[in-house]
Amino acid sequence: MTYLEAVEDDARCNFQFDMTGGTGRCFYHTPIGSGYNPQAVVADILGYTNPFATGLPNLLRVIPATHPKCPYLYAHRIGSLLGKGSGTAAQVIPTFPANPAIGSAPIANYLQYQQYEIGVEFSSRPYPVIPDAAFTTSLTGSWVVKTGGAANTFTYSPEWVRYCDWDV
Repeated sequence: MTYLEAVEDDARCNFQFDMTGGTGRCFYHTPIGSGYNPQAVVADILGYTNPFATGLPNLLRVIPATHPKCPYLYAHRIGSLLGKGSGTAAQVIPTFPANPAIGSAPIANYLQYQQYEIGVEFSSRPYPVIPDAAFTTSLTGSWVVKTGGAANTFTYSPEWVRYCDWDV
């Protein structure tokens, strides 16, 4: 998707930094058009984890977006999603969640805009943000049954190397 920084008479982004990290808040415009899907925008900016990816020993993760000037600040919240310009009435039955038994029925009628302003909040993380491709996602281990001595092998993923806090 395309995100353009929202600019009025002056820059609307703001940042704060201290000895432990930083935060920022920026506004972006995105032309979404008739294929508006807020879930896709949220997943694209905030990332997601899919624990149900079949055939993988690890979690499938898509890491959050980073700020273009401060790449150590990761998107952690969308504070606002505001329609811009004139809206057109739309009746769309959302497809998320994929299993309708998970939640209640959504309201299907809403105004749809050709462009949206997205307020994205960024922050530093106290742990490494490592994408799937940056570490070995499948390792093999073994254990031995105490009484019989037979070796048993298993496959695992070292998920503890990412998205974990540490004590200093």
